[in-house]
Amino acid sequence: LHRGVHGVWDPCISWLYPYMQKAQQKRKGGQIRFTNEQTDALELKFDSHKYLSPQERKKLAKSLSLSERQVKTWFQNRRAKWRRVRKDGEEEEDTMRNPFT
Repeated sequence: LHRGVHGVWDPCISWLYPYMQKAQQKRKGGQIRFTNEQTDALELKFDSHKYLSPQERKKLAKSLSLSERQVKTWFQNRRAKWRRVRKDGEEEEDTMRNPFT
């Protein structure tokens, strides 16, 4: 049950309640949608450290109100994307050097 500004149910703005939530939202399949702030912080950390120590992971998870498992999984997925993008870039570069191979 959602409550209005003064803690009272307000049917006039009830359609807004899902948009007012600051917590993570679950998507289909139980996936978590991270907030923009969480994603920005994770990306910033990833830019400087592709791998986190258990202590770093615990600290980052706590600071972002995420579980350590969520942070670990995010980093695993982000590294996979990073590798894929690098590989695609190298293949594109090879094609530009020698388009007939």
